[in-house]
Amino acid sequence: MGTDDAGQRVARWSIRILAGAAGIVVAGACGPRAAERVVLNDLIRCELRIPERVTVGDPVPLSLRLSNPQSVPADFLIWGTPFEEMWTGPVVVVERDGVPLEYLGPIVKRGTPTAVEYRRIPVGGHVEAELPLHEVFDLATPGRYRLTPRFVLADVVWDADDLPRSLAEMREEPLRCAEGLLEVVPRR
Repeated sequence: MGTDDAGQRVARWSIRILAGAAGIVVAGACGPRAAERVVLNDLIRCELRIPERVTVGDPVPLSLRLSNPQSVPADFLIWGTPFEEMWTGPVVVVERDGVPLEYLGPIVKRGTPTAVEYRRIPVGGHVEAELPLHEVFDLATPGRYRLTPRFVLADVVWDADDLPRSLAEMREEPLRCAEGLLEVVPRR
């Protein structure tokens, strides 16, 4: 990394700080998953998708979509996100009728990341992953459920030459995904 790269990185981080202060929420109904909401985060857009309504015992997919509207690719560490293809900790808070539910899944501890644990979001592109919410929360009781995401990208890199980074060099980026609402109805 040369001095010009360092100057560009400082400029990008300055833009990130300004953009972070102006986080915007966009909400709207979109087909069968009207619970979709998009949050314009610092430099990465976050969209959480869940079904609006399911019957007791039906699968409940939770989908996370990250978009990169920037002019450079973004590489992010997949730890603690659906991109790991398994639950590794309580990254969403689920409440039924205002009462928090216990997270019933695993909690994973980490060492130093490797380059294969990063996922790229291309310029102007997006990535999406899904996990079964019903496997780690008890959704067997009819009611209204509120999902509050607590996703944190453990590291975001805007220059692939910096991959992988040590734990000390990593820069966390909390994602401000909008909440999701789910109604579980009794089986008839």
